[in-house]
Amino acid sequence: RPQAGADLVKEAFMATGELDVTVQVAGSGARPATRLWRTLTPWAISLALLGDVVATRDARSLGDAFARADYARYLALLVAFLASTALLDGHFLWLGLRWMAGVGRFSELLRARIAASLLVVINFVVGLGGLAVYTRRRYGLPYRRGAGVMLNELFEDVGAMGTVTLLAGVAGSFGVLPAAAAPQARLAGIVGGVSVGFYALALLATRLWRRRPPERRWDSVLTPLVDLPLRRHLALCGLKMVKSVAFGLFVTLGLRCFGVHPPLLVSIAFTQMALFVRGLPVAAFGVGADQLAFCVLFAPWDAPG
Repeated sequence: RPQAGADLVKEAFMATGELDVTVQVAGSGARPATRLWRTLTPWAISLALLGDVVATRDARSLGDAFARADYARYLALLVAFLASTALLDGHFLWLGLRWMAGVGRFSELLRARIAASLLVVINFVVGLGGLAVYTRRRYGLPYRRGAGVMLNELFEDVGAMGTVTLLAGVAGSFGVLPAAAAPQARLAGIVGGVSVGFYALALLATRLWRRRPPERRWDSVLTPLVDLPLRRHLALCGLKMVKSVAFGLFVTLGLRCFGVHPPLLVSIAFTQMALFVRGLPVAAFGVGADQLAFCVLFAPWDAPG
C-alpha cells in the first residue's frame, strides 16, 4: 500500500537519527521554502556536474564507444556482480547482527538486505535506517542497538576501501603509471592512507574504552562497536574488502567492454576513490559526482571520451 510504504520510508528516516544524521522529514518544523531549497540544491549540483561531464567529453568518441561495446558480456558481468554483492551484503548483515545483537537468520536477512536496496535509491543511510526498522519489527531490537550495527557497516566500509586502495595501489605500482595519472595516484594514496589511519585510530579508541571500569562507561549508539572483539572487527572488514575488490573487478572488466583498458590493480584502487566520492553528501544520490569521478580517474586511459 502507498501509505504503508510512505510510513516505512518516514520511519527509516527517523531511525537514521540514531546514526547522528540530521534528516528533514516532510511535516517537520522547517519552512516550505527551506525544505524546497534543501531538496533542489543537491539536484542542481548533480545537473551541473552532469553538464560538465557532457560538455567536456568528445561526443563522437563516446558514441563510437557505445556502438562498439560488448553489451552481452557487460550484462553477464552485471548479473554476476549483483548476485555476488547481494550474498556478501547479506552475509555481512547476518554476521553483524549475530555478533553484536545475537539475532537474525541468514535467509531472512538476505531477503531484507535485497529489499533495502530500494531504499538505498533514496539514500544509502536511509537504506541502513530501513534495515534498523526491519530488525526492530522482526526481532524487537531497539533502534539504538540496531543503528549501532548499521553504523558499524559504514565504519568497516571506510577501513575496507582505504585498505584496498593502498594494497591494490602498491601492488599495481603507482610509480609506473603514465604521467597523466600521477595526480590521481597521489590523491588515492592520500585518501587511502587517511582512511586506514582513521580506521586504526577508531579501533584503538574502542579498545581503550573497553578497558574503562563499567561504572565509567555509558550506553550509546557506539556500544556495539566498542563491545565487538577486535578479531570480529577485522573479520567484518575483510568481508567488506572482498566486496570492494569485487566492485573494482566489475568496473575494470566493465570498462573493457567499452574499449577502456586501465591496469587491473590500479583500476581497483581508483574504483575505491569513486566510491568515496559517491558517498559525499553533495550531489543527489551521487548522480553527477559518480560520472565525473570516473571520467577524471580513468581519463589517462580514455582521454577522448
